[in-house]
Amino acid sequence: MKKIIYFVLIYSIQSFSACDLSINPSQDIQTSLTSLGSNKTLCLSSGIFNSSSTIHLLRGQHISGINGDVNNLQTTIQSTANIVIQMNDNTQVHNFNVKSSGGNLATFGILSYFDNNPVIWNLNIQHVKIGIGVNGSNNAQLLNNFLSLNGDLNNGGPDPSIWISHTLNTKLWYGYIVGRNNGAAGSQGFLIGDGEVSCYDSSGLTITGTRHDKSGTSSFYLVNCDNAILDNVKIFYSNGFGLDIVGGTDNLIVKNTKVYFSKLSASVYDEIENSNGTYINNLFYHNNTSNASNCNSISVLGNSNNLTLSGNTEVPLTSSLTCSF
Repeated sequence: MKKIIYFVLIYSIQSFSACDLSINPSQDIQTSLTSLGSNKTLCLSSGIFNSSSTIHLLRGQHISGINGDVNNLQTTIQSTANIVIQMNDNTQVHNFNVKSSGGNLATFGILSYFDNNPVIWNLNIQHVKIGIGVNGSNNAQLLNNFLSLNGDLNNGGPDPSIWISHTLNTKLWYGYIVGRNNGAAGSQGFLIGDGEVSCYDSSGLTITGTRHDKSGTSSFYLVNCDNAILDNVKIFYSNGFGLDIVGGTDNLIVKNTKVYFSKLSASVYDEIENSNGTYINNLFYHNNTSNASNCNSISVLGNSNNLTLSGNTEVPLTSSLTCSF
């Protein structure tokens, strides 16, 4: 079933065009994109493509490496630039590895900045501060990407694997995110570490089928991120909460999601700032491993009776699924 779903997902995005130009690592990606012009596809051979400046896509351009499993891709783009690749309207990037090089830690592996319909899929992104940034863009699709070993271990702050801000209708579907496992559960809400997925001041985020392991802080951090849906998400070993839902995040739906072994509660929910929170058919398994939270499943700031809860399971079973934060 999973393979069928993935095929439908790939088939449903903008169709990938045949190669307009194919290059090897001895040739320059930016020069090739510029010579091609808009709405063209650049195909990369196997090997390592080095870049010393940000690669800028023109409108409608695609960059494709050799198709393969996201854990074993044959094409790599490595860069000393602060942003490895910057998207544009109706652009796609897929089927290659992205990483910093030369001792520089790029701020972004991939950045979409006020673009329409960017598609980022089947990339393996490592050794950058923030793997994917989406700021001010509409209808971004982040599909089946693998992110690990990202974040600055020396800056003392929580660098997200994926940063979403001021967006409409972002899709984060499938894929695997591994954080740095470098947070420390002291008291509730005061955890720093790298690897979270953060969403700020956005609407219409959907997260489907994604797995997130070992975030250095809470795994998913939603702040004023309205109309978000998390469906069939798996979260393991978060160094904070599995889900951190605050800052006026209205109309949240969390369903069919499993949260395992978080150091704090499976979720925290700010009912004073948020409205219309719904948790349906979720599994909360052996969370609050630090015993710093007041319960294992959902810590609520405000009135828990204003949450919609149905069909949720917690292990071990306690007297209440919710508690006061």
